[in-house]
Amino acid sequence: FPVTIGEGVTLLSVICSLREEQTLDVHVAHVDHGLRDDSSADAEFVRHLSERYSVPFHVARVDVRSYAHEKGCGLEAAARSLRYDFLAETAVEIGATTVLTGHTADDQIETVLMNIARGGTTAALAGIPRQRTLTNGVRVLRPLLDFHRLDVENFARENQLEWVEDASNAEGLFLRNRVRHELLPHMTTVLGPGLGVNIIRIYRDWE
Repeated sequence: FPVTIGEGVTLLSVICSLREEQTLDVHVAHVDHGLRDDSSADAEFVRHLSERYSVPFHVARVDVRSYAHEKGCGLEAAARSLRYDFLAETAVEIGATTVLTGHTADDQIETVLMNIARGGTTAALAGIPRQRTLTNGVRVLRPLLDFHRLDVENFARENQLEWVEDASNAEGLFLRNRVRHELLPHMTTVLGPGLGVNIIRIYRDWE
């Protein structure tokens, strides 16, 4: 599974604590999107983390900007496509049947709002699926979707787990960041703190 910031580090810690009991063969995959000058440092962090947990590490550096230009899409869409392509290829190569990602309830709320803004159908309210087929014989599971980002990071702090913050998560270049840092706080101020809870309730009704 991919390891990024607090969510991924927490997921790796929990899965590795269960691997003997559940006989799990754990691998870590990381995609360096090359969108920041220091992005290679994140890859090195994940490499050392994998060594600490004694799990195989798989990494790829991709050219998101060139891919976005070639496909005529935005950087976020390009990064996502290249990331899942790599995860699918890696899973097939090592014989894995499941890819885990660290998406949280907060990611779900942001996704539903973005889907609505893009003019999707009512199915857009379903947001991020808890699981889906990635490629033949490989599925994606998102075990942290019932937990909020803050809860996951608090778990990491309480268990003295180290992680790195992706600096691009604070930039307004990407739509998700603008939704996270600008739109959601404003909507919560206007509509009340129950906004996120209600969006999650809609998502669960669609499951």
